[in-house]
Amino acid sequence: KKAKMGLDMSAPSLKELRQQIDRLDTKILALINKRTKLALEVGKIKAREKRRYYVPNREKKVYRRLLKENKGPLPNQAVRDVYREIMSAALSLEKQADSGKKKSAHS
Repeated sequence: KKAKMGLDMSAPSLKELRQQIDRLDTKILALINKRTKLALEVGKIKAREKRRYYVPNREKKVYRRLLKENKGPLPNQAVRDVYREIMSAALSLEKQADSGKKKSAHS
């Protein structure tokens, strides 16, 4: 079907596309938070075993795996940038959690 001005009425509207994006954003946020909770558990194990929080080799492995799986249209550099932020935020929380425990142990 064609509507006025040649617009295809079977194509989703701007509103519908934005609603789909909003639903995906909600799911993405939930998954990022789930990933962060797992990273915090990893941080607890690292603290218990006196391991370093930041392990560059692990970060490189994550990037390699994700870039290999990336089918676009997001370019690899954008994928790397997004995951750098996600991993950096999780690492920061791991460090805060550990320093909070150290502070309470010293009080």
